Amino acid sequence: MQQSKAIIVGSVVIGTCILAFLGYTISRDRARAEAARQLQHQETLDALDAQYNRLKEEGYQYRLDAYEAEFGYDERRFLEAYVSGVRGYGLIQRACYELNLSPKGCDAMEKNRQILFRGVVGERFIKPPTH
Repeated sequence: MQQSKAIIVGSVVIGTCILAFLGYTISRDRARAEAARQLQHQETLDALDAQYNRLKEEGYQYRLDAYEAEFGYDERRFLEAYVSGVRGYGLIQRACYELNLSPKGCDAMEKNRQILFRGVVGERFIKPPTH
């Protein structure tokens, strides 16, 4: 009788260990699958972000080329200097001051900068005043 009790208790302990190990294995596999899914999702988002940024930069370059075709190379360089000034100084007025722009010229350059970044099809650049 004692021996059969020991066998039953041993079987219960071994069964419990097997079930615990299976539970752990299943939980680990699910965690790995979820981590792999999240990694794939993040890689997809990163690829889409890179593609979006590439297309955005290409569009920016096309609009700059269109600006140059309409107003010439010197005006393109001046607009690029204005855009860099606004980015660098953080203030439109400071960029206008550094480039010695009149208030009218500053307004025209700011509108052209906004058009450059908006990239709306059919939107025309404003003729910049002579500096």
